[in-house]
Amino acid sequence: MSPGLIIHHFGSKEGLRTAVNDEVVAIITGFIDDHMIEGDTADEIFAAPETGFREVFTSRPELGAYIRRLFFDGDEAGVYILRQFMNVARQVSEPFEERGWMWVAPDQEMRDIQLIIIEMGPVLFYPLLAAHFEEPPLTEAVHRRWVASEFDMLINGLFTPDAPRPGADEGDDE
Repeated sequence: MSPGLIIHHFGSKEGLRTAVNDEVVAIITGFIDDHMIEGDTADEIFAAPETGFREVFTSRPELGAYIRRLFFDGDEAGVYILRQFMNVARQVSEPFEERGWMWVAPDQEMRDIQLIIIEMGPVLFYPLLAAHFEEPPLTEAVHRRWVASEFDMLINGLFTPDAPRPGADEGDDE
């Protein structure tokens, strides 16, 4: 593509980058809009998003590679995408809170960031996970294991009530 064509359509290289970032956000937001909260049972509600997530990132491998680069480079575009993902995380969390399926977190911002990290794990660490599992992490079998483990951890937690908490004094009952 010639520099003149970029300037004609996007105004600048930065304008092109902004357009690409907006498209990435639109794809993710569209996925959420198309696959969120339908049905009454947990199986009905979670089937569409998990299938859709796999479809988006397996049919568009460049999308995952682009997001990985943005997040790991730490540039402004990555921060922009993260902020948009935060909006999506809030949009996803609210219906679960309203149904009483998710706690209203004392620090919703931090909770939503952690959810993004967990959900995006197979995309962000795709090359490493593909080598570990000796197959793509977004195949149905591997991703099903990821989701099952994720829900087990989120619902049941990792630690027992007797585990000490960081930042708490030894005698605290927190």
